[in-house]
Amino acid sequence: MTAALAVILAVSQAWSADIATGPRQATLSEVVALVLEKNPAVKEAESRSRAAEAALGEARLSSLPRLEADAAATRGDNPVYVFSTLLEQRRFSANDFNVGFLNYPGYMNNYQGQVKMVAPLFTAFEASSREKMGNMALEGARDAENSLRQTLRLQATRGFLAVLAERALLEEMRARKSSSEDEIREARRLKEKGLVLGSDYYAATAILGELKAWERKVNGDLSSAELKLWLLAGAAPGEFKAAGVLGSAAYDLPPMREMVAAAVRERGEARRAALAEASAGVDRRRVQMSLLPRVGGFGTFETDTWNFQSGPSNRLVGLQASMPFGDPTYGARLARARAAEEAARAARSKIEQNVRAEMEGAYASYRGLVEGLPSVRESVADASRSLQMVRPLYRNGRQSVMEVLRAEEARARMEESWMEVLEGLHGGYAQLLFLEGRLDAKAIETIDERLR
Repeated sequence: MTAALAVILAVSQAWSADIATGPRQATLSEVVALVLEKNPAVKEAESRSRAAEAALGEARLSSLPRLEADAAATRGDNPVYVFSTLLEQRRFSANDFNVGFLNYPGYMNNYQGQVKMVAPLFTAFEASSREKMGNMALEGARDAENSLRQTLRLQATRGFLAVLAERALLEEMRARKSSSEDEIREARRLKEKGLVLGSDYYAATAILGELKAWERKVNGDLSSAELKLWLLAGAAPGEFKAAGVLGSAAYDLPPMREMVAAAVRERGEARRAALAEASAGVDRRRVQMSLLPRVGGFGTFETDTWNFQSGPSNRLVGLQASMPFGDPTYGARLARARAAEEAARAARSKIEQNVRAEMEGAYASYRGLVEGLPSVRESVADASRSLQMVRPLYRNGRQSVMEVLRAEEARARMEESWMEVLEGLHGGYAQLLFLEGRLDAKAIETIDERLR
């Protein structure tokens, strides 16, 4: 009985502690790490990189000598088969020249074992071409994996910022609703005494109703943003709470031309387009050299026996060369390879042009947002000053309660605009780094520091 009570007490204490502490606080860096750890697309990209690495190893090893072992058991009465088998078994004698035996030798058994080594010496650059293309495929797979990680970092950052913005706006909406309700209660008391016009009172209550509806909408938007972030992180609803506030300090940016040049050089799409063009060039050169001769060495060790008691052996080594002569498909294959290279070159040019346009547009938008930051900040301050000034005027009977509620609403509107600007400030910076191909763990840490 005592043990059972102890268990119940321990469980109740742990449950009370969970209620008291609530969900754990998670920074942006922690949430991003959780997203990268739990997202199945990352595991898929990692597997593709390992597959490309294995394919490169296969291409490299294909130029090494290959050893084969064969075994065969044969039985036949074909005169040529019997004659050659007697020679291979070292059993040929003068009696075997008998014409009758040569024509009708009877059945002969042979058990053959063979070890063969084949060594490619010159493959018309086929092996080196496969290795180069394997290297490019591996680099492309790793680059695709890196691009996926950056995409997930951007998604997690945007989701995290949306939660912080909605939470801050919800706090402001609750404050505006609470103070507006206080003003309405006071106005109701004064209206009953005939000191406040009924039209002003009902107009003020209408504004309060809009504020309440707006608060419920913001609360729903916050719940939706949190749920999306939990799903992206592979976490249970309520498992963590995004920690931080949206700071207003702008980020330092290098000149636009430097970021555009870096994006063309480092952006995932541009890098993979360059690799595709290079790979197409390697394939075109491979086709061009496909008419060259191929040379290989070989060696065999063979045993032939009829009773497994004696096993005479023979050895054979040599060189073998082959060369396609009059290949009717050569022209078509070369035309196809050249067209593929030209298409890859054009695709790379198009992608680089799109990267430049995206980068320049995002850079200009971010600079415009930063330049407009002081004016929005001043507008928020003006709305706050207006609210502070209209309250005493209302108390002195020089303004109506409707004007107070309008000032409350204006303060909430400006707070919403301010949160949008701050969310755009941090999200726009993350977008720029993503477009540049530099949204790595260090960049996330830099953004995280501005949110603490």
